[in-house]
Amino acid sequence: EITRDIPNVSEEALRHLDEVGIIYIGAEVKAGDILVGKVTPKSESPITPEEKLLRAIFGEKAFDVKDSSLHVPSGVSGTVVEVRVFSRRGVEKDQRAIAIDKQKIEKLAKDKDDELEIIE
Repeated sequence: EITRDIPNVSEEALRHLDEVGIIYIGAEVKAGDILVGKVTPKSESPITPEEKLLRAIFGEKAFDVKDSSLHVPSGVSGTVVEVRVFSRRGVEKDQRAIAIDKQKIEKLAKDKDDELEIIE
């Protein structure tokens, strides 16, 4: 699941992510920064008494999922210039994916209008 709500990750590490969990265009990134926030469910196993105590103190969610976010590779830094969101057929797109698609359509329409003006 793509999300900004990642357990045991500081707000500083999430500073470049939007409300959905995808990095903003124009963000300055360096090695280790999160590009896409993602969590995956942990496999169910018997819970020890220590784990029960930790769940009671820190909440249930932090122990049910693990951080599987996409990070900037080591030795790489730069500025985000483009964001692409891929989805499968039949799967609902989130708000950010819809907004990105809308921006692409508007840009293509503007480019088409500009080309028609040049031709005329």
